[in-house]
Amino acid sequence: MGDAVINSVIAAAEDRIEYLTGKRVTLCCTEQANVRPPSHLHFMYKQCTRALEIDEYYLATTYRGEINNAMRHAIVYVLKTAIPKASWSSIGKLFNRDHVTTLKSYRVGKNLLSINDHLFMGFYEKLQPLLP
Repeated sequence: MGDAVINSVIAAAEDRIEYLTGKRVTLCCTEQANVRPPSHLHFMYKQCTRALEIDEYYLATTYRGEINNAMRHAIVYVLKTAIPKASWSSIGKLFNRDHVTTLKSYRVGKNLLSINDHLFMGFYEKLQPLLP
């Protein structure tokens, strides 16, 4: 089930409980709280980290070094290009980032690609064989 469907069902249940009891409750779906990234996306992410010869957890840190950022921009750009239906949230979960951060990372990657930034291009060229 999609997140939107789950959220609407939960909201409807909360409204119904409030109507019947007169008390506002907040329900939590444990299945929703433990949502894992789609397996194809996670597999592609692992392929990217192997191609760049880095530990996948390295990119999930809060470290903001230039090299780390360039790698992250390249991987986000490749993931979204290879799997256009992947949501920004699911990509963000791989990097322990918010969906807006991954959208920004994609846009930065696109801009770095257009100007042929040497650092970004070094990582992107290693990831290019993974693109369909």
